Amino acid sequence: MSPRLTRWIATGFGSGLLKPASGTWGTAAAMPVPVLLGLLVPAPWSQLALFVIAAAVFYFGLRITTEAEALFGEKDPHPVVLDEFVGCWISVLGVPFQFRPREIALFCVAFLLFRAFDVVKPFGIRRLQAFPGGLGIMIDDAAAGALTLAGTMLVAGALDHTGFW
Repeated sequence: MSPRLTRWIATGFGSGLLKPASGTWGTAAAMPVPVLLGLLVPAPWSQLALFVIAAAVFYFGLRITTEAEALFGEKDPHPVVLDEFVGCWISVLGVPFQFRPREIALFCVAFLLFRAFDVVKPFGIRRLQAFPGGLGIMIDDAAAGALTLAGTMLVAGALDHTGFW
């Protein structure tokens, strides 16, 4: 892959070049994919499609982000946000998107939780960054996304149980 294309994909089609908080910009740039899938594909197929997309981007992202590290000349460069795309998509796997208040609220919860978990990296997630190359870049965000998915489902369950919706 050409260095220019690698840089373009690794930076989330340029979203990671925005400042401040490139990871937040990358996460925001990733959100239209699950929204569009939810609007165009009925549940549960939209979640299955999102899972397949996230898994494929994770797999190919291993190589792309490894090459991006070499291009930027540093470990886990801030403009590289392809990992945020994957983490964001994992975080909303349990929320079939529809334009209803419940799903919109849960997408917002997932966005905020994912950004918090990605920055703080609790429960050993930070240690995952020690893996070499693209694996170290991608896996911590996938783990933060999984933790966010669990947190978002807890919030959904709690609000459903209280009759909030």
